[in-house]
Amino acid sequence: MNLIRKGDWGACQNRDHALIAGSAARAWLLRDFPFPALVILPDTRRQMEFLSDLKALTEGRMPVACLPEIPLTTSGLSNKGIRIQRGEELSRWRTRGGVLVCTPGGLMGPCALAEGKIPLRLGDRVGRAWLLGWLLSSGYERADTVWSPGQFVVRGSILDLFDPSVRSPLRVEFLDDRIESLRFFNPQTQRSTGLVDFVEVSAVREGRSPSLEEFLPETSRVFLFEPAETASQADHYRWVWEGLKEEAGVDGLPEWDAVYLRFSRFPLLRIKASTERVSGKIGLAPVPSFKGRLQALAAALAEWQSLGLNVSVHTADQSLAARLAEKGIAVKDEPLSSGFISPSENLVFVSDSDISGIAALPPSEGAPLPPLEWSERLTLGEWVVHEDYGIGRFVGIETVPNAQSEKQEYIVIEYAGGQRLLVPPFQLWKVTPYLAPRGAEPSPDSLKSGHWKKSLARVRRKVHEAALQLLQTYALREVSPGFAFPKDGPFSVQAEASFPFTETADQLRAIQEIKKDMEKPQPMDRLLVGDVGFGKTEVAFRAAVKAAESGKQVAVLVPTTLLAQQHYETFLSRIGELPIRVEALSRFVPKRKQQEIVRLVAEGRVDILIGTHRLVQKDVRFKDLGLVIVDEEHRFGVLHKEHSKKLKPDVDILMMSATPIPRTLFLSLGGLRDISVISTPPHRRYPVLTVVSPWREDLLLRGVLREKARGGQTFFVHNRIADIEARAGTLRTLFPSLKIDIAHGQMGEGSLEQAMLRFYSGETDILVCTTIIESGLDIPRANTLIVDDSHELGLAQLYQLRGRVGRREEQAFAFFFYPREFPLSREARERLEAIGELSDPGSGYELAQRDLEIRGGGQVVGTAQHGHVERVGYHLYCRMLEDQVSILRGEHPAGTRIEILAPLQIPPSYIPQPGVRIALYRRLLREQDRNELFSLKAEVRDRFGPLPPAVEGIFGLALLRIAGEHLGIESVQVSSKETALRGSLTGIPSLQGAAGWKKGRNWAVGPGGFTGIASLVKLIDWQQFSH
Repeated sequence: MNLIRKGDWGACQNRDHALIAGSAARAWLLRDFPFPALVILPDTRRQMEFLSDLKALTEGRMPVACLPEIPLTTSGLSNKGIRIQRGEELSRWRTRGGVLVCTPGGLMGPCALAEGKIPLRLGDRVGRAWLLGWLLSSGYERADTVWSPGQFVVRGSILDLFDPSVRSPLRVEFLDDRIESLRFFNPQTQRSTGLVDFVEVSAVREGRSPSLEEFLPETSRVFLFEPAETASQADHYRWVWEGLKEEAGVDGLPEWDAVYLRFSRFPLLRIKASTERVSGKIGLAPVPSFKGRLQALAAALAEWQSLGLNVSVHTADQSLAARLAEKGIAVKDEPLSSGFISPSENLVFVSDSDISGIAALPPSEGAPLPPLEWSERLTLGEWVVHEDYGIGRFVGIETVPNAQSEKQEYIVIEYAGGQRLLVPPFQLWKVTPYLAPRGAEPSPDSLKSGHWKKSLARVRRKVHEAALQLLQTYALREVSPGFAFPKDGPFSVQAEASFPFTETADQLRAIQEIKKDMEKPQPMDRLLVGDVGFGKTEVAFRAAVKAAESGKQVAVLVPTTLLAQQHYETFLSRIGELPIRVEALSRFVPKRKQQEIVRLVAEGRVDILIGTHRLVQKDVRFKDLGLVIVDEEHRFGVLHKEHSKKLKPDVDILMMSATPIPRTLFLSLGGLRDISVISTPPHRRYPVLTVVSPWREDLLLRGVLREKARGGQTFFVHNRIADIEARAGTLRTLFPSLKIDIAHGQMGEGSLEQAMLRFYSGETDILVCTTIIESGLDIPRANTLIVDDSHELGLAQLYQLRGRVGRREEQAFAFFFYPREFPLSREARERLEAIGELSDPGSGYELAQRDLEIRGGGQVVGTAQHGHVERVGYHLYCRMLEDQVSILRGEHPAGTRIEILAPLQIPPSYIPQPGVRIALYRRLLREQDRNELFSLKAEVRDRFGPLPPAVEGIFGLALLRIAGEHLGIESVQVSSKETALRGSLTGIPSLQGAAGWKKGRNWAVGPGGFTGIASLVKLIDWQQFSH
């Protein structure tokens, strides 16, 4: 190993070497490396992991450069900004030296240098018109919000731009033509991160296009990790590139063998991971996984110290760090992906993942993430529901005269018969995106009929019943005697030790919460929320083993026969040699076998019974039921109250849902419904290779046939039931030798089940389906996803769909097609570019999660409410439930009534982009905390410049809406002439005698418009209360 570290490779080079230590050991080989080094890793996840490890092990002292891949979208391939970003990164690395970290896609793609640059210095006078002209002529493109290289936007005195040669976008603030501030900002939060005095801005216009070899000094060394995987990933990347190159108007890529040959003229080491301890390995060894057993960790640390080894522990656990430091052990807080031992150097490194057994989260560096505010936007054509008028389509924004003949901006919603509703911005809190539980296409309401009001009244009554039921269930659970399960025994320990993967932190937290509940004397009632593939089944399995080990029986209810079969197979494989009997009851099981299972259940000889609603039929009687696990409970169309009651009210219940719930509802149900959330994606092997392109039949053919050739299957998502048969017919013509099936939510239960069974068992090659089909299923052979008309789907939907593939060792592909006949809207184009760039598992998850929370998600109260959710939309239903729970608990405040008679809008001159204005209105109206509003106000000042009076007034009204009750304000009426307050006004003593204000016993009148609101806000002592 010392020869490798010194770069004196001699006979070592151009040979295969094996590394049995974990991933961080790769980076250790490069510590203090004396030559320029090119490091090649198979994919972006390992590229980011290596960068993080190298930073931790060298404490940031070693110069490191990262060459990003070009995203596999038609716009990505032709994006000059990304090519320039790559070229400038290489140029900087050539100057600094150190380590250059690449993937095969990063190596093969083209690079370019910017044709020109301009300096920007704090205090300089720069003609803004000239600067905008230079940006446009230099290849920059206008955007609503800057988050990707090569974009810019102007908002009043603020200019945002993303120079492709740097990693963060730049915000330039002017005072007239003088540069008053230069600051970088985070593209996801849009908030400033640091001030600078001087920058050079590169053009997005290509000059010379050098090859990578030109930047490599003659003394360079090449580290090629996982050679076979790297070659395979290179083949996948090049295959997709070749399919898109004509559409993008770019040249093809060289084959990997040719690229490898060019770099093999430099000293080169091929290193692969190995689990076998044989001679000839690189002298680094792994540390054991302690899986949270701190006594075992302490014993190992003591043994290493006794052997004279220097131990360094990388942990974020501050209490553990303090205890270790007392024992003389070096502690670092920089994250390390894994630990390792270097015997020749007497060194041991231990990571958090070794200590806890939890997979280290992939670093968040890499491609810039889209702005979180995207989730707040309303998309043109999107179904929305207005609380007072019902379901319609959002069709745009218009400025028209209001009742006082003053120009006012309105959101326009179209209803049945083309009727239009104009909604002023301050009433946007009444408008929510519409989402039905099964993704059903709604019918627009009529503004003229009274159907909506009747429906709303009916739903309100049912929501009241649901809230009452939650409170009653909570009260009953508190007094009902249950079974207190003992602590884990040897079966549970063995089951956990045999888990073949590393748990995520969320999984372990959920397991701990559930087991803690089970050990209480009160019956458990917990909801487990997590996306498909995030590990809910393993959590449920461990709860089932704990119950069975304690002598109790377990019932696992699932909505479909196929899911029952899948759970049965999973549980059976995980049980292994444990003396726990698992059986399944469903239509797949012959009648005679069912009768035998029912008899054995009654005798107590079956420990875990998995099945559909067959489990709650009269003939199924448990001898000693202790735990009921219900997967996707809201999908049980036949699960009646009397059936579920017979499962005993005193048993522990664990419900599972595959989609998130809104955060506000989560908080409001605190104490009523115990909820565990798994929001961390698993540590997958490969990112899904994502392709975004106009419809290409040749690319479709190549993708499907390539999947078939490796024995796999393809999901083809077509989200319109009306013509799904026609689309399947087209595919049958294109693929006459392949078996093609159809599946969607409006099929009969038996037909749907049979279609899914054929796909699951491998009889079908292509499944043409809608977006909501069988989300709970894990289809191991399906590793190609094709989505047509992807421009019609939201980012969260695209993200979730892609999560249906890529769960196995093979490289998965996702093709997102859109029609070439008509131009995409800017929003649709941004969404598709984002999904193309967010290819790593977990990347952009926060954005998708937030979008799902706003547009709907998991079920909370069960089947009885299903039709009511569908009538009013998921989001409005949740808000109504939240309000009812608060009212019944006596917590719901009366609130402050606000009436606006003056024009209320964010001036287009301040924020010209309508989508950004809507996002800001929605955030203003959603915030419920004074400090969050002040934080939002600071963000607006940072992004858009000093607040004009209208925006100051809007923030003032938002503050009064939150704090009005505490201030004694019952109502606020704002007109152009005056601002009138009603109420005791006890919280604003300074109103008495304030300039421009008159105060009576229970009223006050002051200046009108936004001036009046702004002056009122200044009179309030905001320190008098916390919210």
